[in-house]
Formats: sequence, structure tokens, C-alpha cells
Amino acid sequence: LYNEPIEGDWKFNFTLSKADIAIYHLDKKLEQEDIVIHLQKLTISPNSFHLVFEEFTSAKLYGGWDNISVNLMVQDNLGNHYSLKDQRGGGDYNSAKRNIKWGAIYEEINPKATQIIITPEVKLYDYDLVDYREDGSIGGGGRSINSTADQKQFKMDDIIIDLK
Repeated sequence: LYNEPIEGDWKFNFTLSKADIAIYHLDKKLEQEDIVIHLQKLTISPNSFHLVFEEFTSAKLYGGWDNISVNLMVQDNLGNHYSLKDQRGGGDYNSAKRNIKWGAIYEEINPKATQIIITPEVKLYDYDLVDYREDGSIGGGGRSINSTADQKQFKMDDIIIDLK
């Protein structure tokens, strides 16, 4: 079972049909309060949709907060809200800037929808719990439940994507 071949005279006879997938190549940028969201690609399949986007944060903003979180809230023109199923990303984190490319997967979109509306929600916050290493450097940080450390939250403008 563990990658060992299973002997036999195997024959298969089946057909796979291509899934009905719509791909939208986007170039929609939104800049607000030193954050840029750049939507690049939307892929809609029968059971989910996937957004590829980049997040650019200015040195001024990135240097002023311990953490920055941007979540895309998605709804359609019919009023349906879509839950995030998974999000992964990677990029450039340094003291001067933060550029991250993300891939986000959401649940199945209503086939009657003609638009999706994406609202980036931004959370900026400082830590009140800091983990110091033996050499004095910071190993990580977080916020306690009733933290009084600085924080700021805001919604960016909507980004509307017309579906064909």
C-alpha cells in the first residue's frame, strides 16, 4: 500500500469531461490609506471560486504597526455572502515594505449572480504580548483578549467584478 505496485492486468474505460470553468484576468487596483489591493485573476468552477491578488503595504504603514491583516469580504449582486474556505500567500516581508501575493478560495458562487462585490477589510494592530528570545530579539507577538494596545479597523472601497 505504501507506494508499492499492485500487480494485475489493469484496464480502464471511462471518460472525463472538462469542468465548466470561467477565468477572468483582472487588473483592478484599489489604493487607500497606504495599502494597495491588486486583483489579478478570478477563476469560477462549479464548486468554488478562486481569487488571486496582491497586497502592497507602504513602509510608513508597515513600520507603524505590529501586524496588518487584510481580508476580502465577498458578496454578489443578489445579496449572497461567500465564505472563505482557504487562503495562502507569500512574499516580501521586511522593515521597509510588505508585498504579499495571495490565493483565496471561496464557496460555490450562485449561478444567477451577474456581479461579485469585493470589500477589503483592514485590521491594523499592535501587540501587547511579546515573546522575547534569549538574545533579546522578538520571537513573536499577539494580542490578549481584552487588549488595550492600539488598533485600527476600516473597510476599503468596493471592487465590483462583472460576470459574463
